[in-house]
Amino acid sequence: MSDDPINNQKITIHVVEGGTSADQGNLMDCYFEAQASPDSYQFFGNGGNHIATIPEFLAVDTPGFQFIRAGMLWTISDFEIDQRSEKASGHWRNPRRPMKSDDDGQFQARAGGSLGGEASAATA
Repeated sequence: MSDDPINNQKITIHVVEGGTSADQGNLMDCYFEAQASPDSYQFFGNGGNHIATIPEFLAVDTPGFQFIRAGMLWTISDFEIDQRSEKASGHWRNPRRPMKSDDDGQFQARAGGSLGGEASAATA
């Protein structure tokens, strides 16, 4: 039994929908990294910098969280993260996209390499 796969597990955002290309760029390739417990994650920017969130640790039962990025408060709702399937998803909003509605921004994340065409399509 090794803790290494859990401690090193990264679930990376590869698909971002909605908002401006700047909004999409602020989320693309950010990732959730498993901590000491397999159902406890922290959020990191695409350069590996820790992004402080409220709550600080994100668990499989965390319905949403908030963080500051690019000088704006981002709110993530309908957050789901699954260590077994190594996937995460949620809806996002920020001051440029303040109202929660059916066309909210969305993201999808998974462990492993890039999704290639899907990631490109999301930013087109």
